Amino acid sequence: MATYIGSDDEDDYIFGTDEADRIIGKDGDDALFGGGGDDTIIGGAGQDDIFGGDDNDYLLGGAGNDAISGDAGNDTIRGGAGDDVISGGAGSDLLSGGRGKDTFVYDGANSGSDIIQDFNPSEDTLDLTGITGLTRNHLAFNATSQGVEVYSTDANINVRILLKGVTEAELTKENLLVACFVRGTAILTPAGEVPVETLAIGDLVSTLGGVERPVKWIGRRSYKRRFIGRNSEANPVLISAGALGLGVPHRDLTVSGKHAMFFDGVFVRAEDLVNGDTITRDTSLELIEYFHVELDTADVIFANGAATETFANHNSRRMFVNWREYVDLYGSEDAVQPNAAGEFERPYPLATGGDALRAVLEGLPQPEPLRRAA
Repeated sequence: MATYIGSDDEDDYIFGTDEADRIIGKDGDDALFGGGGDDTIIGGAGQDDIFGGDDNDYLLGGAGNDAISGDAGNDTIRGGAGDDVISGGAGSDLLSGGRGKDTFVYDGANSGSDIIQDFNPSEDTLDLTGITGLTRNHLAFNATSQGVEVYSTDANINVRILLKGVTEAELTKENLLVACFVRGTAILTPAGEVPVETLAIGDLVSTLGGVERPVKWIGRRSYKRRFIGRNSEANPVLISAGALGLGVPHRDLTVSGKHAMFFDGVFVRAEDLVNGDTITRDTSLELIEYFHVELDTADVIFANGAATETFANHNSRRMFVNWREYVDLYGSEDAVQPNAAGEFERPYPLATGGDALRAVLEGLPQPEPLRRAA
């Protein structure tokens, strides 16, 4: 077994091998990847990102607010102190949050029958937003001698999780996040619409110009409510079905505030479209997870039927939790420089005010209260 130990004070970036490895991050905000084999990974102090990879791993976050993913295999994951985000991934996993307000993420599609050993109904959250088609009406509880089993009454939706030491009286459906948020956003591809979280590098997406283009990279970032309380701009913008035009989007669409939508040759940030009625800031969510689709060059794609920009790196790649993945794949962060006017290049101009923005806003369907007042 190979052993890799990080530095005392720096942020480490450590990859294991295809064999069984022992990886210790120590201090700093570390990114630790197990690879193949039955790995043991310990984050230590700091806010660490830990990925087990294949096979049956033991993962310990330690102190700090860590993000831990078991990936494939039957893993044992312990968050330790801090407010952790824990995902068992594929396989039947044994999960423990430890002290703090923890979020357990279950995507259903490839997950096995997970066991959460220390779910605290007054503080912890079970995030089921990654399961397409799941609603609160599908959820059911089954009391057992060990705790409560959470499952779906729809045989086509895979959910089966045991919360040990919990009673039905303690558990409510408010502990469970099921409403679709960004996960589940339908991206148009040559094969039809697919949930954004199922896209992978190399997959083809359909663009405004009718060209099928491959995905170069997908950036991921997430926020918990505690962070959002200090950073109101992290609250997403909820665009109701039909708010941008007849049948556009064809169902509610949630994007980050800085994300730009496309209108007749110009981009407009979602936050500049907010009208307090059909387009609003959504402040109701405990956990927000964003996916940003990047092509080889910036373009316009379709999300829930609405035209929207792809990710363009304006020296902002490090806002993603997986930014180092891009560097590993392509060798650098591809830093870019603004033009002479101090603006970053886009395939279409960005309307931030004046006549251009006014024309877009005036062309949108009026919210119901405005029509009634007219």
